[in-house]
Amino acid sequence: MMKPLQLMLIATMLTAGVSGARAGVIAEWRFDAIAGGTTLEDQVGTIDGAVTANVDVVTSGAGVSGATGFDNAYDFLGNSNSVYVNMGTTATTGAISNFGTSAFTIAGWFDADERNSAGNYRYIFSNLGTNGGFIIHLGTPGTASSRGKLLVQVGAGTGAVTVQSAGRLDLTSDSQQWHWFAATSDGATLKVFVDGTLIGSAAYNGSTTATPDAGSTSLIGRAFDGRIDQISVWNQQLGGALDGGNNLTSGELYDLWRQSIPEPASVALLSLGGLLMLRRGGSF
Repeated sequence: MMKPLQLMLIATMLTAGVSGARAGVIAEWRFDAIAGGTTLEDQVGTIDGAVTANVDVVTSGAGVSGATGFDNAYDFLGNSNSVYVNMGTTATTGAISNFGTSAFTIAGWFDADERNSAGNYRYIFSNLGTNGGFIIHLGTPGTASSRGKLLVQVGAGTGAVTVQSAGRLDLTSDSQQWHWFAATSDGATLKVFVDGTLIGSAAYNGSTTATPDAGSTSLIGRAFDGRIDQISVWNQQLGGALDGGNNLTSGELYDLWRQSIPEPASVALLSLGGLLMLRRGGSF
């Protein structure tokens, strides 16, 4: 019979490497494959997406240097509004469409191709309606003040609050092609992080809501030219400690940024190794 310490070790190994940021996750798209040639699968919830043409599966470059990184990513080919993943309307995306003024976190990775001529806004993730919702996109190439800059918006019209990066994140000369982002809200203030740094915050006003109008559609990658990977949504605000500036040093957001989430097979192999070690060692 196994001793309590042995059982504790097995339980620890089963969850080893899984960030504390996993608690509260309600949707996760890993972009590792297009199931059946048409579907992006939600690995946590039930919000699968319909993939349009001109989307390829490529080896991912996301993840931190020295880490295993992620398996694959989606390459959105072109700058057309007809290229995207359709997650469905609010009738089927309720888990990610009914935040209102409640806490939430959206995080993921992107690697945008540089664009300097006129074109569309490049949407990473959006469910914005006439009166509410959210968008995460890169500014249109045709507008110098926002070109290639990451912009996160919650709410619409007079209720809209936005945070925009100071610099472009699509430059070919950028030494870090893949960028991690996180948009977090406690229901009153939007905070946006890029590559482990808080780039800005914006306070909600009386009409700000992260819930879109009925019938609004959630889309990933609309008019995006580049690669997107590992987008997750939480129904809570993930926290993180900052240094004297705006850089993350610890906490859930830090763990999410610095660590790749292991695939289930990796966790299974890890726990099997622990069982073998226990059989050989007998006791501690």
